[in-house]
Amino acid sequence: MYRGLEREAADVGLPLIWPARLPDTRTALAAAEWVRLRRPDASPDFNRGLFTARFVLGEDLGDIAVIEWHANEVGIDHDALRAALADGTASASLAEAESLGAQFGVRATPSWLIAGELISGLLPQSEFERRADEAMSRG
Repeated sequence: MYRGLEREAADVGLPLIWPARLPDTRTALAAAEWVRLRRPDASPDFNRGLFTARFVLGEDLGDIAVIEWHANEVGIDHDALRAALADGTASASLAEAESLGAQFGVRATPSWLIAGELISGLLPQSEFERRADEAMSRG
């Protein structure tokens, strides 16, 4: 998986920095889901910021201050986000999304539902495109 990520990043010219330890990203995932539901306009930029934080800057997404900083950068009220993380609202939103995904057979990330067919896992671009084309031709 890591070699695949490195290859994909290199192919499109993206820097990729592996941290010394893998952070617990559950809080960041809960924050991202909370933002997706409450600020869908800011969600893509927030997700991009978290991705950059993790894979380009090597920041610890297990650190709430890192998550809040990136939320603030895209205009998300970090006090409201902090409250949702503290009271479990954000985690409940993530659990609901995971449950819904499981109902559709999602067992890995990333996963895409294309023309009714689930494509899971990090695949080389050519393999993903082949599978997506096959799903579209059947759908």
